[in-house]
Amino acid sequence: MSDGEVIELRKLLATEIGRRLPHASDDPAQARSVLHALRGSAAMAGESELALVLNQLGGRLRAGENAATQMVREVLSQAAVRLSTGQSAFATQWPAPPFGLGPLSKPSRVEYLEAMRERISALDALLAAPRLEPRALDEVYRVVHSLKSAASAEGDNVTTWYCHGLEEHILNSRGNLEREKQLLVEVARHRAVLAALLDDPRRALATLARLARTTPESSPPSSKGQPPPLSEPGQGSIQVPEQALDALLDRLQRLEQVHDDLNRAADLAAQFGARSRQQRETLNDALRMIGPPRPWGAPEAALRLVEQVARGLGTSSGWAARGVQAMRASSDRIRAETTSTRGDLTGLRRTSLRWLLGRLESAALELAEQQGKQVRVLLKGGDLPIDRRLAERLLDPTLQLVRNAITHAFPDDGRGQLWLTASRVGGWLRLSVEDDGRGFDAQGLQALVPGAESVDPASAALTPFVSTRQHPDAFAGRGVGLPMAEAVLTKLGGTLHLTSREPNGARALIELPAESGMIDTVWLTHDEHCFALPVMYARRVVRNSERIGAISLGRCLGLPASKKPLPTAIELDIAGLTPVYLAVSRVLPVETVNIHPVPPRIARRGPYSGAVLRRGGQLALVLHGPVVALRAQVVASGSASSIPPSNSQR
Repeated sequence: MSDGEVIELRKLLATEIGRRLPHASDDPAQARSVLHALRGSAAMAGESELALVLNQLGGRLRAGENAATQMVREVLSQAAVRLSTGQSAFATQWPAPPFGLGPLSKPSRVEYLEAMRERISALDALLAAPRLEPRALDEVYRVVHSLKSAASAEGDNVTTWYCHGLEEHILNSRGNLEREKQLLVEVARHRAVLAALLDDPRRALATLARLARTTPESSPPSSKGQPPPLSEPGQGSIQVPEQALDALLDRLQRLEQVHDDLNRAADLAAQFGARSRQQRETLNDALRMIGPPRPWGAPEAALRLVEQVARGLGTSSGWAARGVQAMRASSDRIRAETTSTRGDLTGLRRTSLRWLLGRLESAALELAEQQGKQVRVLLKGGDLPIDRRLAERLLDPTLQLVRNAITHAFPDDGRGQLWLTASRVGGWLRLSVEDDGRGFDAQGLQALVPGAESVDPASAALTPFVSTRQHPDAFAGRGVGLPMAEAVLTKLGGTLHLTSREPNGARALIELPAESGMIDTVWLTHDEHCFALPVMYARRVVRNSERIGAISLGRCLGLPASKKPLPTAIELDIAGLTPVYLAVSRVLPVETVNIHPVPPRIARRGPYSGAVLRRGGQLALVLHGPVVALRAQVVASGSASSIPPSNSQR
């Protein structure tokens, strides 16, 4: 957008503010109506800070701060004066806070603060590196984006504002090596600001404003100025670092080794006792053969000595038997105690999916209220158990999917429904986020990606920096949320699949191993190539593949045509799709494997959801069932030319 167009938009926004300002009376309901109408206009005009301030003022009015109506009039009046002359709404520039931005009166939840500090600790890990490489800037951006998503869902507009400005600062530095290096040097300063905004946002904002008026290049205050707020007593629980639980589990592992050692000692003692009894019996047989002592026979003293040895061996074998019993009892007690303790500790690391779904529901309702939308959230599958660490790692990507649905699916002042569903299929966990909104803007997404004729809307939506929004704001528009969500899920060994929902709306489906990355797979071969398919996608094996019109797996993957007939087919079981048959060379037995992540670029090109090491040490790729099925449908429709050739190797 040219400078002239920006100035024209600002003047139009000033005109609209002037038209609506008289309606911003002392009545909170009317003031909120004015704020809601102007927030969208400000975002369209590229005034993201003004939109954020108006959104926060609306939150203050919802919280019952009727005195905020005066601040509403002051902010709009000052912004209108500047906008009418073609200037930005505020005289300040990030990181100086805009006029009217301030923390809400309600205290932040302890759980939210702990989660944010855990995210900030990722920046500490970067700072601990002996040398910051330029590619570390991508990790900084990922952390900042996750902080912004969580803060926005909590209604923490102050942290949202700072993260939004920092995102823009990072994006503006891309491609300039010197600016990227300088920004990496500033990571510690931004980390301190983020921590200060969590500990005491009012004081941190005042300090940022003061620094902007004096020495803009000065470092912001350290986060150590004020201690973090303490949790209320009497909550009946404590937080234990994950490393402490891991250390305890390692000690239990060593105790189990003691159990094994005791069992081996008991086995040796049992063998000793058995040999002692055998030797005693041998000596007794010898004594019977010698007979009673005679003057001309064996010396009486020697016979008495042999008898004593036999009795001693009998006593030793008895002690050995009792020792075996004691060691086995001790071993059983150790095994029982370690099993019980391991179960208790594992329980500390487990929770139900209600923990995750509940936070997503709260975030969805908060985001909908901030954007003036009426959204009903429906939950299903909250009783399923899940490892707490996995649930915590799923929070960021699923939160991004919820943000995307609330922001893009429903129009301003609109209403709709959002379904958050969880289920388990074998060793796999399925999470879906569905809405009944507008669905994918297929033409808009494809127009933004080079080679649009060969890119489906779902792949376009997962392309970094692709967004149908012309003007990004604090809620959406940069085109990084979905690609980042996919990258996180890939690291967890999972996949993200976007589809349309009938009759209207969109669906985001997450599938990943429910426990420690272990899954059951069936092996499919195409000539010398071998691929793993999760059994959750396999319905049955069919012979005579040509008779049922099966599609070659190699064609779906862009591999060379098979030199031999493909006699076997496997039917894919994909929810929402008609039956799909893949023709393969062979179907090998099911095997439980540990899945490892692959980069998103490789995952989409294959399409693959992970990699595994076979028993012989060979690396094999795991097929992404839904995408393979879609490719098979493309091949069946005669559009196979759109599938790129594969670079997969043996």
